[in-house]
Amino acid sequence: ASLLPFHAKSQYYISVMPAFYTTAGNTSSRVTADIELGRQWKVFSLIVFNKIIEDNCSRLPKTSELVLALPGVTSAWLSILAPGKELKPHRGYYKGILRCHLGLKIPEGKVAGICVNGETRFWEKGKCLVFDDNFVHHVWNNSNEHRVVLWLDFLRPLSFGLTCLNKMGVYYFSQSQLIKDILKR
Repeated sequence: ASLLPFHAKSQYYISVMPAFYTTAGNTSSRVTADIELGRQWKVFSLIVFNKIIEDNCSRLPKTSELVLALPGVTSAWLSILAPGKELKPHRGYYKGILRCHLGLKIPEGKVAGICVNGETRFWEKGKCLVFDDNFVHHVWNNSNEHRVVLWLDFLRPLSFGLTCLNKMGVYYFSQSQLIKDILKR
């Protein structure tokens, strides 16, 4: 499964998605999580390791419909980084996925970026950045505006046999205490 068809249509997706970052910022939502930097970095989950968050999907039906139609997507979140904030270097938990960030609300200029394994990139509205989340990475937003991306995790492209093993790995990881704790938030 590939996200290339998604990337080719990313401008269309942006045009039909509502300005959900104002909705997602509502702290009364039980799954709007304050992670790592308190209220400075929020994620709004739609799918968490193949578990659909029905309440949130119902709040963003068009976005959810688009995301749920993508092949191989295991997780989908809206990632909202507050102005002037930076997330310390960290790495993902599972090697069987790749991560895609689709820029939705991106401050002008090269003020909001990501460094993955020593390589720096900057988000652009309507463009996808795909990277291996298992490498050490950190992000920053040196602007006075929020940075919002649609964060998608998808199965790493592998041979048929390894894809089957990877799907089993994703399933077992989805049953882990870490994922259960995320779903409780």
